[in-house]
Amino acid sequence: MAFGRQKVIDDLSFDIQRGETFGFLGSNGSGKTTTIRALLGIYQQTAGILHIDSRPFKPEEGGRLGYLQRNGDCTRRNRSST
Repeated sequence: MAFGRQKVIDDLSFDIQRGETFGFLGSNGSGKTTTIRALLGIYQQTAGILHIDSRPFKPEEGGRLGYLQRNGDCTRRNRSST
């Protein structure tokens, strides 16, 4: 996946089996959100194919993917110095 000449995701592949829970972990800027948004059709991918149940998946046809973004403001703990 690229934004203009800037390649942001290159050679990504993974398998998730039915019933598994899957999540992305990584530092800021590592491509987690960009990958999910490409899978959901929010961003237009520049290469590659997503398969679900061994069939090519097209976000515009609807499907069984969902996305819930964690908002850092909701999960930050305030520590007091008392």
